[in-house]
Amino acid sequence: MLYTITQHSGWGYGDNSLFTNAVESHAVTTKAQERRVIAAGGLIFEDCLDAEDFCEHANYVTVDVDGEDWLIPHAQGTFSTQVIGGLAIYIPVREAVG
Repeated sequence: MLYTITQHSGWGYGDNSLFTNAVESHAVTTKAQERRVIAAGGLIFEDCLDAEDFCEHANYVTVDVDGEDWLIPHAQGTFSTQVIGGLAIYIPVREAVG
């Protein structure tokens, strides 16, 4: 089975604003979904643990809130208008090399 990264279900299904910029892994169960993810610029993983590891590192950055450090889920990148299971496909930040 393949996996991708989507906007966190806490926001996508639950409207919890703490998860607006958070991501989670999501199973890609059809070839059509795989093509949709690739066309949107999303990521495909062959292993669930690799997708989960990506989310763990992408989500948690230290944010300064009024002089205090907080761990708030805030993945860098954007979300596509394309969805998998009702959740927006995550488009990671791409670095320019040159």
